[in-house]
Amino acid sequence: MQISSLPTDNLYKFIALFGLVLTVTSLVFLDFSFDRFTTEQLKIELVQEKSKQAHLKADQAFREANASKGGKSQSEKLWQEFKDRSFEAIDTSSNAMGMIRGQNLLGQQALLRLDVLTVLSFVGLVCIVLGFNLWYWKLQRFIDLEIKRKSAEALVDSDSTSATRRTATPRSLRSRA
Repeated sequence: MQISSLPTDNLYKFIALFGLVLTVTSLVFLDFSFDRFTTEQLKIELVQEKSKQAHLKADQAFREANASKGGKSQSEKLWQEFKDRSFEAIDTSSNAMGMIRGQNLLGQQALLRLDVLTVLSFVGLVCIVLGFNLWYWKLQRFIDLEIKRKSAEALVDSDSTSATRRTATPRSLRSRA
């Protein structure tokens, strides 16, 4: 088999179908990655909100301890509550910062993944357009013209055959009519 006689029809269709599969799979993974990225962003916002609430509780405990006009035991109890809430706020903040750093790295990876999937879906669309255009303009157009030519020839042949049948009727049948 020579190189010039390879079935390019199948090659063009393969390019187009490859582009279709690439586009569909990249769009599916793009949607999945975007959902995951959004979920990670919501987790970060939730942790930040918890950290803010812990700081507000510690601030409230500090204000109560400063405003306390009760005895020494009440004041000590409020200061102890303030310390506990402060440590809780610090723990929550440090956990939040660690989680934010980790999520930030995951977010950067997710953005890179989104960029790659967007490029792949674009490449798939280009393959679809290129494959179907090559298939149509280099092959199918000529096949359609050949079919049209053959159908026109068949129509002319059928018209000439029916005209021949009308003129070839026997005289005895014409005289009866």
